[in-house]
Amino acid sequence: VTTMTTSRTPLLDVADLGDRYEMRVEMPGIPKEDINIEVTPTGIEISAEHDESKENKGKNWLRKERRSMSFYRSLELPEELKTDGVEAELKDGVLTVMLPKVEPKPEHKPKKVKIK
Repeated sequence: VTTMTTSRTPLLDVADLGDRYEMRVEMPGIPKEDINIEVTPTGIEISAEHDESKENKGKNWLRKERRSMSFYRSLELPEELKTDGVEAELKDGVLTVMLPKVEPKPEHKPKKVKIK
């Protein structure tokens, strides 16, 4: 019995919550140990590889339709991110990532200078 490897781009939703972005990514059947998240100040990269054949060695399969899977998604965001405050949770096949934004610097208004 041969197994197949499937590579796909996971579906995602991104919401702007003001001080942070909330990203939800579909990752069905992927344990959290197989997911890699990398965040830069301008975006996020999510990848995962899961090989179900490793879990089932030594069995004499008559039919095997479950397979190895890999996921990859990269996304740039319009505002700068705080890379050290990112939180992620995997629940019911959905990866939720909270990406805090860097606080905008206050705008400096021109100051009028009086001449002596």
